[in-house]
Amino acid sequence: LGGDSISAISLCAALRRRGALLRPRDIFERRSVARMAKALELKSDAAPAETLATNEISEAELDALRERFGPIAAVLPALPLQEGLLFHARLGEQASRYNAISRFDFEGTLDVERLKDALEMLLRRHPQLAAIFDVHQGAALQILPLLDEGSSLRHWPWKRCNLDACDEEQQVGELDRLERAELDQDFLGAEAQERMMAQATLVRLAGDRHVLLICSHHLIGDGWSSTIMLRELLGAYAGYALPPLTPDYQTVVRRLASRDPAPARLAWREALQGVTPTLLFEDVKRFGAIHELPLNLRPGFLEELEALRRSRGLTLNTLMQGVWGAFLSTMTGRSDIVFGSPMSGRSEAIEGVDAHIGLFTNTLPVRLRLRPDQPLLEQLANVQQRQIRLLEHDGVGLGEIQRLCGVSNLFDTLLVVENYPEDAKLFAADFGGLRCVGARNRGYTHYPLTLMVLPGRELELRLEYREGVKEPERIARRVTKLLEQIVDRPDAPLSAMDVLLTDERDLLARVNTTKVANHPSTLCELLADQAQCTPDAIALVDGDHALSYREVRRQV
Repeated sequence: LGGDSISAISLCAALRRRGALLRPRDIFERRSVARMAKALELKSDAAPAETLATNEISEAELDALRERFGPIAAVLPALPLQEGLLFHARLGEQASRYNAISRFDFEGTLDVERLKDALEMLLRRHPQLAAIFDVHQGAALQILPLLDEGSSLRHWPWKRCNLDACDEEQQVGELDRLERAELDQDFLGAEAQERMMAQATLVRLAGDRHVLLICSHHLIGDGWSSTIMLRELLGAYAGYALPPLTPDYQTVVRRLASRDPAPARLAWREALQGVTPTLLFEDVKRFGAIHELPLNLRPGFLEELEALRRSRGLTLNTLMQGVWGAFLSTMTGRSDIVFGSPMSGRSEAIEGVDAHIGLFTNTLPVRLRLRPDQPLLEQLANVQQRQIRLLEHDGVGLGEIQRLCGVSNLFDTLLVVENYPEDAKLFAADFGGLRCVGARNRGYTHYPLTLMVLPGRELELRLEYREGVKEPERIARRVTKLLEQIVDRPDAPLSAMDVLLTDERDLLARVNTTKVANHPSTLCELLADQAQCTPDAIALVDGDHALSYREVRRQV
């Protein structure tokens, strides 16, 4: 079987709903239905033990929280990446704007009030969208507010914008400006404490064309959540009865938090034993605004890349891990490198984790120990197996992993492969007269340099970098050159890859041009030639005498 980690996770989730357990690594290691069947386990009917020691609070403490935040439905432990984001949010203004946008393009007649009602239904099904985050005795908490099911009060912050008077080019520019402004919202600022960490903006492009932008802080959702949001939003808009969410979000989070961390800690200690941090920007004191730079690939290259990936049995994620690792190896001169990459956080065999909106994603280290004498693609088969095994240990936060390694920062670059489950039916069906014709996510991280890999109808590669990163265009060209060489010479050893850009090679050629013409003459012949040219010029001088070239010639 072919596929990727998202397909594997989706298959495992479908099997769980039918009473069978299969791990993602079994799918990649066994690669056939017959061999996978031998690895199936029957799911126990007994509910897993849940220990809430991480967030047990007294009734008095709960009353104090109610006094601060109002009626509370549940107090839950923060998930690993939520803890990390809360830490970064306290470091400064920019980190608190760790936001993302889900953009949905609609065609057809749109009923604004029905859309608002659908958003409210989404909130009541997923109250974690209105979660409040706090720190209690050193532990990060997510507090779910108690929403009044029978109330007609709408909680979603809502805005409308009309661009139907603009031409198409102006609409593209205005939408980009609007998205950037939304991403710059401070959902964690003091003045924002009284509202949701989300904002819905409806943009009218024409009578039958609209764009819905849902901007939220990363604390309450991830890329996987976007597909859930779109599916349920369209279903609610069309008046469909949505299936109950069982188990509920609280149960899923508590089961995740109750896992024994010892096996995961051991796995990460072994995976990162002896690792040295890979930091490209250690000397940069401050970074500024984020910028985007698409990779300029030759025509037809993406099809060649996809064919090569499939022929070698690699996931897109694994292939791009190899490319990014080879780039970092080039920049640092080291063969043992490490960078960060988000994992879905939904590979754990916990029922319901794939159906809930929330920040289950976790950014984890990827370590590559490259062999210069071997082709990169040959090495990636082993990399893929190691990473699939580590998927089962994605419940440990990056901060804890770095403490296990005895370092404060393992990496400062990121590889993001936005590989989320897609539901093709959402783009083919009519929902109450409304059709979704496009969906995409956009968001930035606090890391100075990120390679974004955006699958879809056409694969897109781009760099995201912050001000302070020098020569980003050169970085983009180097990654592009490396990619093209891997496709053109897949069996060449890594050491044979030409990583120099054209201008760098020209500079080296100029600097190393030390050739000087040598005259085939003796010293006596040179003196004779000079005596003919300048016979009276002084040739030799000491404390008492001076000789011209003519006089030297007579004596030599």
